[in-house]
Amino acid sequence: MDKRLINFWVIGYYVQDLLLSLDSIMVSRIEMMDSQSLESIGLPDWIIKNLNDQGIVELLAVQNEIVPFIARTEGHDICVCAPTGSGKTLAYVLPIVQKLYNRVVRRLRVICIVPTHDLVTQTEATFKSITKGTDLVVETLGLRSFALEQSLIVSSHFNDENNSVTYQSLVDIIVCTPGRLVEHLNETPGFDLQHLTYLVIDEADRLLRESFQYWLEKVMDSSSVSKERLISIGSRGDISISDSKYNNTSSGGSSNFRSHIDHLSFKESRVIKLLLSATMSYNPEKISLLKLNAPLYFQSNKISELKYTIPDTLKESYIACHSDQKPLALISVIGNIFKSKQQQQTDQNDNIARIICFTNSIDITQRLNTLLGFIGEVDGVKLKPAQYSSSINSIERSNLLKLFANGDINVLICSDILARGMDLPNVDAVINYNAPPSAVLYVHRVGRTARAGRKGSAYTIVAREEKSYFTNMIKKAGRTQKMDKLTWKKEQYQKYTKSYKNALSQTRTIYAKRKANQKLFKSINNLSQSSALTTEDNQSIIVQDLTEINKKRLLINFE
Repeated sequence: MDKRLINFWVIGYYVQDLLLSLDSIMVSRIEMMDSQSLESIGLPDWIIKNLNDQGIVELLAVQNEIVPFIARTEGHDICVCAPTGSGKTLAYVLPIVQKLYNRVVRRLRVICIVPTHDLVTQTEATFKSITKGTDLVVETLGLRSFALEQSLIVSSHFNDENNSVTYQSLVDIIVCTPGRLVEHLNETPGFDLQHLTYLVIDEADRLLRESFQYWLEKVMDSSSVSKERLISIGSRGDISISDSKYNNTSSGGSSNFRSHIDHLSFKESRVIKLLLSATMSYNPEKISLLKLNAPLYFQSNKISELKYTIPDTLKESYIACHSDQKPLALISVIGNIFKSKQQQQTDQNDNIARIICFTNSIDITQRLNTLLGFIGEVDGVKLKPAQYSSSINSIERSNLLKLFANGDINVLICSDILARGMDLPNVDAVINYNAPPSAVLYVHRVGRTARAGRKGSAYTIVAREEKSYFTNMIKKAGRTQKMDKLTWKKEQYQKYTKSYKNALSQTRTIYAKRKANQKLFKSINNLSQSSALTTEDNQSIIVQDLTEINKKRLLINFE
């Protein structure tokens, strides 16, 4: 169809390379315009105060477009595709809290579903920062014991007169992972979605690809209450379709148009569904389960065909080297980032470069963290690394993020648990130590920097044999921004060789000890599992074996 620049248009339905352009969705193309003041967007004074308390004095482009629309519109479901770091979370938190402010009876009216526990914590914090000073209650599911969560979200009251139990919601807003939500729907008495007004699915591309105990089917069944009033796709909520191809759709339209929108619901749903993501790889089958109502699709790209959105303020580079040189390349890149930060820094209170380094496995994360821990300094800056992965519990991970934000950690080495949605302040650069397996994951990784209009850099270190795969993957993603190729020169890394070799030697020693310990514990375990020995000879053998094991243990501990 004609791709001329119009405010709203209907786009056709097609699936190609996991890209779903949703049928009959009126699209608003969000221009990356200058941010606007909080007053001009129509926010109440108490919300403006809460924003100002966080140092926020104006909204970003995505927020400028979406906040007033959600606040004034009924009947539309909304899909938002915008780069990571563009402010999508606050874009839905502000109007939702504003709409709930005047509620009289406490009911569960908002459920926000996110893919990880870390995002649960972050999204809860955003909601609570805006609900401050109100009596709205925000709770999370999945971070505490199941029984404790039950006591926090529902209260029960026994009526002696008719021997019945009544239940009362103790919360207005719940932020959760899908699996935990299903558990409560199945097992918590009195917990239901009959009063649900907003269903937010954040990181929708990931959540709609995964089952999690058939969470979507369960949630939709639990909240499936629709009004009978029909929706006219052509005109809803002050929106009209501008594409002449479908000018007559509100009065019946062409059979061609009608055939494109049979899968959509035309009943006004009481539950408004908000889908947000940085990519557009929605699962068509899952989309149909959502029964989207007159959906509106907001996209921040200037070219509507692009599948992946990356901030304009992000500078992307890659470097190709031999596999055994990747640690040296990493140290060299870190050194360049440190030097660049020192040269550009004007605020003496924050001269610390913050770097996130992604790997493809927990094992690589742990080994790299050990190696960098022995490096010491890089170009005069003390290297303070830490690992962040699912092998660490959520409380420790939360503390690590605080240390990183404060500058006590300057290189956070992590698996992809941190790739999606996490909003870390002032990340200067992202380094892909391992090339990501997909373009979607690349987008989410590099999106940890250059957030909210700030500048940032992304570096990918690829082994020479991976170079073709990586560059082809980026091309297929529809990327238009140029990715710089960095030349791997001997003089760039030679000065780091000595410290790297020393660190590598110490790392190998550590892992050799760990391997010896593992063999030792395996021997002990085998002894404990052997059949019981009762004779004096057998008892003597056991004593001898244990004596030898203890000798080995002492040698290992004091090497």
